[in-house]
Amino acid sequence: MTKTPETDAAWSLSHVGTSAEVKVQAALTALRLVAYVPLERIWRGLGPRRKPHERPLIRGYVFAKLGDQTHRLHEVGHGARLIPTAAPETLAAFVAALQAAEAAGAYNHARARKTLSPGDRVRIASGPFSGVTGAIARLGADRRAVVMLNAVKGISGTMSVAVEQLEGV
Repeated sequence: MTKTPETDAAWSLSHVGTSAEVKVQAALTALRLVAYVPLERIWRGLGPRRKPHERPLIRGYVFAKLGDQTHRLHEVGHGARLIPTAAPETLAAFVAALQAAEAAGAYNHARARKTLSPGDRVRIASGPFSGVTGAIARLGADRRAVVMLNAVKGISGTMSVAVEQLEGV
């Protein structure tokens, strides 16, 4: 990227209209300004129509390096307006942390997971029963699994657990 006054400028925060974050980012980029919208990757849809989808992590806001070109924010439309910030260095650190976390995959909630099925051995990964192992008895449509627990202090039984709390053993 070529160094310009806009790329060296401090980050500013802009409030935009509903669901217009990515459009405003594209419009600012077309105006040769640096813009950033942190995205999270989620699952959308049910069953076989379930697909990964990206959406803004912070809805209604776009980070941009406008420099002395703040007037150009109004050219992009979508109700974009500048939000005054008192500490630009704090905003720059926040944007850097968001970019690093996004690059590390912290906001990727649509990672491929091993599909669990009845009979699979699992461990409860979180919650009050963390570390307890068992086998899946059945899977419900509500993203819960009935797990037959191994004997804990001589007691065994079944428990309904969210699939997200389980990991294969």
